[in-house]
Amino acid sequence: VIYIKLIGCFNREGVMAFATEVQAELAAFAPNTIEFAAINLADFELATADSLAVAKEYFHAVKSRGYKRVDYIQPSLIAKNLLEHIWRGSDMSVHF
Repeated sequence: VIYIKLIGCFNREGVMAFATEVQAELAAFAPNTIEFAAINLADFELATADSLAVAKEYFHAVKSRGYKRVDYIQPSLIAKNLLEHIWRGSDMSVHF
């Protein structure tokens, strides 16, 4: 299980930096050993429109890395709406 707590807002560069940092951290683990993600959104504020395409690309790729389920903790209504849009068509088990 990977636990991530997002704080603040993200633009395109922020999402790209996040993806790079997570990939670097996960490189220490054997491939496909992380199957679940819990993402705490209690302190998440917003994502810019230009970051959504980058986020969608990153999120859709987690299934190929062995993830089976993603759980979001305390998403705002706006964040939930954005995330439902991003995950649409990914065939990933996502829960709020």
